[in-house]
Amino acid sequence: QDISQEDRFDVPPFMKDAGVVALVNVPVFLPGGRPYGLLQVDDTKPRDFGQDEVQFLRTYAAILGPVIDRLLMAQTLRSTEERFRLTVEAALDYAIFLTDPEDRITDWLPGAQAVFGWTAEEAVGQPSAIIFTPEDRERHQDQWETATACRTGVAPDIRWHLRKDGRRVFIEGSTRALRDPNGTLLGFLKIGQDVTARRAAEERLRESEERLR
Repeated sequence: QDISQEDRFDVPPFMKDAGVVALVNVPVFLPGGRPYGLLQVDDTKPRDFGQDEVQFLRTYAAILGPVIDRLLMAQTLRSTEERFRLTVEAALDYAIFLTDPEDRITDWLPGAQAVFGWTAEEAVGQPSAIIFTPEDRERHQDQWETATACRTGVAPDIRWHLRKDGRRVFIEGSTRALRDPNGTLLGFLKIGQDVTARRAAEERLRESEERLR
């Protein structure tokens, strides 16, 4: 009721400096009983806080615990997502992009632009088949990959692909089906590495070995 008369515990000096004379507080617990802090009400004059006021604070603190827990989890998730975004955006050697269940491009990361040449504005909304060679489109290779990914979870994508400028690049990658906890198809994650230079070096080595033989 009056901290000047209190002898059970010490009151921090900053509270006295702020003019606090009376106070009431209740603990705030996160789910599972983890203590988070205190919910406190102060008064600048002596006051006897009634049981109704104390019960209101207890009820409010019980509501606050789960709310704070969700906010903390959301903050952690945002931090994790930001680290993931920075990581994938820095991976310019890998073409990474997402498509919807109809295999239309929804997210085109910087690595995809570096490998294939299209900007995100140009690629988003287009079918993923834009990166397939004419002969693979004729064989419906893009449809085979998504159907296989739907059936087995992932499909290999190791073949020549097309850049925006018409040049071909050899990609070693995969197409993975993305599903929610209920199994509903959300779309596809496509990751591929440009190994054109390595493949050309291996081809030169094979030709050299053949001439030597």
